[in-house]
Amino acid sequence: MLSNIKKSDNKGFTIIEVMIVLAIAGLIILIVFLAVPALQRNARNTARRTDAGRIASSVNNFVTNNNGKLPTVTVGGGSTTDAASILTDAGTLGQYTLSAGTAVAPNTFTITTGTQAALTTADAVQLVEGATCSGAGTTTGSAKQMALEYTLEGGGGTIGACENI
Repeated sequence: MLSNIKKSDNKGFTIIEVMIVLAIAGLIILIVFLAVPALQRNARNTARRTDAGRIASSVNNFVTNNNGKLPTVTVGGGSTTDAASILTDAGTLGQYTLSAGTAVAPNTFTITTGTQAALTTADAVQLVEGATCSGAGTTTGSAKQMALEYTLEGGGGTIGACENI
């Protein structure tokens, strides 16, 4: 009697099994799409920090090579020889190309003096003479202090960063 029962030869997957596999694949794709932009932003921020460190090192080299003289503040519409010297010493920068200038604009390197407002322009670097880093940009310091301000990408815009030199 048991031998009369037909064996079922159903091959393939049930609809439930297919739906579960599709749901798992969808979750994996969602996780990848959420993680990739954050990873790219972190890579760009790392490059910005590296570039800022190279500029800070170049400023220190400038001061050392010029017997303690600080770089000259940019005046007027042209670039200063001091800023150009610092940028040349920094070499090829990974994230962006900096140029000496007077306006704090994207892809510029500016030397200013005194307390400055925190940077909000992306990819700008500002060397502030006579200032130190604080939570909201720079604050007035002694004449021989310098702070290097630059921007990083945050979740919803730019975040100011600062290093004392």
